[in-house]
Amino acid sequence: MSKQLKEVIKTKVVTASKVVQAVKEAPTQAVAVFARLKPLNKGEERGEIKVRTQQSEKGETERAISIKNLEFNLEWVFEEQETQEQIYKVTTSDRVTDVLGGKNATILAYGQTGSGKTHTMFGPQEVLADFMRCEAGQRGIVPRACMQIFDSLAKDKEQKAGARRFVRCTYIEVYNDRLNDLLGGQTDLKLQESAGDGVIISGVHEQEVNDTKTVMEALVTGNSRRVVAAMKMNDRSSRGHAILCLQVVEPGRLGAEKSTKLNLVDLAGMESSKKSYAVEGASNSPARREEAKNINVSLYALGSVIEKLSAAGQSGHIPYRNSKLTRLLQDALGGNSRCVIVVTVRTEAQNVDESIATLRLARRAAVVKTVSKESTVTVKDPTKLFGEINHLSTQLERQQEAVLALQAQLAQRDAMEAQVMEERKAAVEREAELKAKQEAERLAEERKLEEERRAKWEEERKAELKAAEDLRATAEEARKQATEAVSRVEAARKEEQAKAAEQAAEVRGEALRNSSSEEFEL
Repeated sequence: MSKQLKEVIKTKVVTASKVVQAVKEAPTQAVAVFARLKPLNKGEERGEIKVRTQQSEKGETERAISIKNLEFNLEWVFEEQETQEQIYKVTTSDRVTDVLGGKNATILAYGQTGSGKTHTMFGPQEVLADFMRCEAGQRGIVPRACMQIFDSLAKDKEQKAGARRFVRCTYIEVYNDRLNDLLGGQTDLKLQESAGDGVIISGVHEQEVNDTKTVMEALVTGNSRRVVAAMKMNDRSSRGHAILCLQVVEPGRLGAEKSTKLNLVDLAGMESSKKSYAVEGASNSPARREEAKNINVSLYALGSVIEKLSAAGQSGHIPYRNSKLTRLLQDALGGNSRCVIVVTVRTEAQNVDESIATLRLARRAAVVKTVSKESTVTVKDPTKLFGEINHLSTQLERQQEAVLALQAQLAQRDAMEAQVMEERKAAVEREAELKAKQEAERLAEERKLEEERRAKWEEERKAELKAAEDLRATAEEARKQATEAVSRVEAARKEEQAKAAEQAAEVRGEALRNSSSEEFEL
């Protein structure tokens, strides 16, 4: 066996029993859900939204948010005046520490359109436009998480000789249920299932980043490819969901890697066509309507997944496959990850119903449990490993010999089947020839009989024609004789008439003569 093959096998072999045992023993942890209230703009009327601070039975300070007659108890509620730094320390700092310690984590912002999700995750536009010179207090969760990660890696290098951990990032947009690579520029990427890595994006561009500035520059590149539009409720509305994945990688021997992921998710907001529509084209913009439909469908799919998880845990069927978004978040919501959801809430009176819907999803998400285990690869002792490699190599050679023997048997069987098929083909051809000959003889006999019938019919027709001709001649002769008889009768009649006329003339003459004699005598 080649050295290269041994190295490949070494990186892939994992003790299955240890992996299964790790999953069984991995602690479960509820999804941490926080709410953040967006400040009112000038001239806006606040709805029936209140934040109540109270002491728990354990003496801990808690906050609940009430809307109308409904109350929602979450991990914590951030009021309008609380800063980006406060939000980061409470929601995300520990999760980044988990990532640096070998556990995956996901930070997800959810809420109505224009409620401050992108502001919470990144900060105002100035942070992305000019990170190095923007006001530090404006920085959102993403830049702060990057700073914490790189600060920790830098300390590791100072304290531990040979520390080699580095960071890779990907930046994906889920737009109209298609995956677009915001760093690599590719569109409509495909999802694949991996036994070891779960759901992965095929062909996604992974960029190695060395500091927070590099990450922010990558985000600027990626955001230039994101689809945004001016909407009635948000002048820079994201038309798709954005997922930034920071992967902390620790290279191992022979190409092996131990890695953990921090997923930072900026969801597009649920939209109502009556309240939020495209400024540049009003509500009749086909592109904006299609975007809004896909955003709402994917968020509905996310809500269905959270509802199923909160009701059935991991035991029932969870509809992750209903959208690309939920498939990407499968590990975050129901797999190996510690998950934080920050729901952003608008406080205007006209948006109270949407805020209630957001908080109801948050309350369901708060009871979802995720499994958290260290993302490490277990490798056997090298001496035993190479012994097992040799054993596996011997088994492989034996299996290859068995495969060759089976292939020879199959080839022999194929040859016999081919011979049988040829014989069947020849028999079929002979049978076809015999049937063709018989059919030709039958057709010849039928043609002969037909010709005989035709000849007999022709003779009969000729006889009938001759009889008809004779009959016509006889009739002509009879007509001629009748004509002659008529002529004779006519001549006789005329002769009789002439004689009668002569007799009448003689009678008249005699009468005249007699009359004259009498007159003379008188």
